[in-house]
Amino acid sequence: MIIQESGVVCQIRFTVLDTDYSPVTGITLTEFSARIYDPTDTDVSGSITVTWKELGGGDYEISFTPVTTGKWYVVATHATYFPWGKAAGILVSDESLSTIGVDLTTIINDIAALNDISINDIFTNSVDGSYDLSDILKIVLAMLGGVTSGVGTNTEIFKNPQGTKNRVTFTFDANNNRVTVGFDLS
Repeated sequence: MIIQESGVVCQIRFTVLDTDYSPVTGITLTEFSARIYDPTDTDVSGSITVTWKELGGGDYEISFTPVTTGKWYVVATHATYFPWGKAAGILVSDESLSTIGVDLTTIINDIAALNDISINDIFTNSVDGSYDLSDILKIVLAMLGGVTSGVGTNTEIFKNPQGTKNRVTFTFDANNNRVTVGFDLS
């Protein structure tokens, strides 16, 4: 869903791919058609000017100016590549984005901050109690791909794949209930 101010040109971008998922370029813009539906679900395609533009690399753009507020829909079709249509929804408001509490600078900065996260940040962040992702991966690897011993006895041990480190140790009571779990995550 695109959020758009009323009276401002709305641009919808989409990619055209062939059956091998390769971008299709050079499509004559008259080969496309678009249906524009206003907030009352009325097809207003004939009364609204729609422009098409090839952006390159298989990317194309439809532009039009919504004239009222509410939910608008655009359905673009091409007889060969998407006869069923590609659709987009546009929520048109009579408010400026800044007056409805959207601070684009904050959003841009928050997105940019995601680029500053390192792999180390991901692996050392606590996931469950004091365990980080690196610890959990050691446990999973031992349980799914490690060497085992004592399976079916009162003490089952799951080792690293080399069999050199006891990563997970379970002990069971006489009723086969697991009563203790031990980890060696060093």
